[in-house]
This record gives sequence, C-alpha cells and structure tokens, in this order.
Amino acid sequence: MSGIELVIKQLTVVSALRSFLEPISLGLELIGVAIIVYGAIVTIIFLIKAEAKSVRQAGESQYRIKQQFTTRILTGLEFFIAGDVLKTIINPTLESLAVVGAIVAIRAALTYLLNRELKDERERDEHRTTEDVHSDERY
Repeated sequence: MSGIELVIKQLTVVSALRSFLEPISLGLELIGVAIIVYGAIVTIIFLIKAEAKSVRQAGESQYRIKQQFTTRILTGLEFFIAGDVLKTIINPTLESLAVVGAIVAIRAALTYLLNRELKDERERDEHRTTEDVHSDERY
C-alpha cells in the first residue's frame, strides 16, 4: 500500500468517526439543555407552590428546591462536558482543548460555590430552627 493510499484510508476513517460522533455530541448537548430547562420549569412550579403555603413552610421548602435545581444544573453541565469532549476528539485543536478545560474549570467552580451556598443555607435554617425552639420555650 502506497503512502497516498494509507493517507486516504486514514482520512476515510476520520471522516467516518466524525460522522458517527458529531450527532452524538449534539445529542448530549441537547440533553444537557433539556435537563437544565426541565429543572428550571420544575423549580418555578415548586417555588410557586411553596409560596402558596405558609411563610415558614416556604422557607423550609426553598432549601430542598434549590438543592434539586442545583443538582439538575450540574447534571446538565455534565452532558455539555461530554459533548465537548467528543467534539475535541473529532477536532483536536488547542482551541477545543481550551474550551473543554474552561468548561471543566467553570463547572468545578460552580459545583464548589453552589455546594457551599447550600451548606451555608442549611446551617442558617438549622440555626433558625434552634432559635425558634428556644423562643417557644420562653413562653
């Protein structure tokens, strides 16, 4: 097999790989969008229902609602990352590697910040509950 035939064969394999991975990459990104949009819709519905309840119940519900929405956002971002990794495999340029690296870094920062916010909120709720118990004991 000559060098030209080998190059043509490699290009055919790369083209076939691209044809196979591009729709999968797009599908993963669309799934990520769907998960985030679904999470937003469900969160809005739950917030409206929580606000219709008493103020105290709404406050207790908001922590769980925020936690569920955060989980959906992070899950959606995982699908985006998977799609971008496939794009990088298809077209491995420094730019695509930088994009994937930036997305992974942003996702890591978001995960840290969202988890810290949820933890702080949980601690505030526990502190409020403790204060409520002590104020009830005074009467």
